[in-house]
Amino acid sequence: MTVADPTATVTAGAADPAAVATARLTERALLVALNISEWRGRRRDREITDQVAREHGADRAVGCYTKTLVPKTFLARIAQVRTEARATHLQLTLPWCDDGCRILPVELHLDYMERLRLLRVRFHDAVAGFVAAYHEAKLAARTTLGTLYREQDYPSSTRLRAAFGLEVKLQPLPAAHDWRIDLPEVAITRLRLDLEARLEDAQRLAMADLYRRLAAVVSRMAATLGEPDKVFRASLIGNVRQLCRLLPALNIARDEDLASLTRDIEQRLAPLDPALLRRDAASRQSAAVAAAALLETITARLATYTGGVA
Repeated sequence: MTVADPTATVTAGAADPAAVATARLTERALLVALNISEWRGRRRDREITDQVAREHGADRAVGCYTKTLVPKTFLARIAQVRTEARATHLQLTLPWCDDGCRILPVELHLDYMERLRLLRVRFHDAVAGFVAAYHEAKLAARTTLGTLYREQDYPSSTRLRAAFGLEVKLQPLPAAHDWRIDLPEVAITRLRLDLEARLEDAQRLAMADLYRRLAAVVSRMAATLGEPDKVFRASLIGNVRQLCRLLPALNIARDEDLASLTRDIEQRLAPLDPALLRRDAASRQSAAVAAAALLETITARLATYTGGVA
């Protein structure tokens, strides 16, 4: 996919900077939804719930008894891939105003789709493995559930397989400058202004998310390295490097302050050697001070997008 030229004119005679900025945003990003469905292997047992309520003279609405239908180990591979898929989705995208969708920068589209394609393959492989072991899982459940086991609680293998899915849905961002509907001009103008405001809010929300991501990894570094005896893993630095690699593509607002700050972090924090920091107290202290100073800058810039609310 070709990335649109951010300097291109959006509409002839467009003079409103906000309208131009939001129109360009629609050229730089898509909306993406990750939909994961699965059979969780749990079921509420109404009979036991009623029995417990009667035995204790309680209203049945105050609690319920939920059974785990198969040992968790049988669903562990599926859960692992599901967690990884959601983490990847969150890592490569930005928040959008509506639930269910997130902003996917065009520059990350191919990487996102390839990584989710591989995760979908792993997900379906894990599902196939579980379906193949379904009879074994039910035998194990007979032991763990005892007299609570009910054959009717379990779907057929066909229905079980159909309960699982991992799908990606893409759609374009709405374009505030392009309305082709038959409404009075005043109504179209109101809709356009509302959508422009919504896109501006989405962009602010997305940029605040990036500064929060930076704050999370840099504050963790400052706090950890600030304690001379605290043990840390190489991922303390690795997470900073990984985020710095992603930020240029995620910076959909083309925020030069964020770009400059990213370069500063790449120069001052990303090259740090974890082994050296562990053995050299002076280097560790210097890195902690540098991280703390950068965190102050990140926090101040985050406030410009959130009005001071973190």
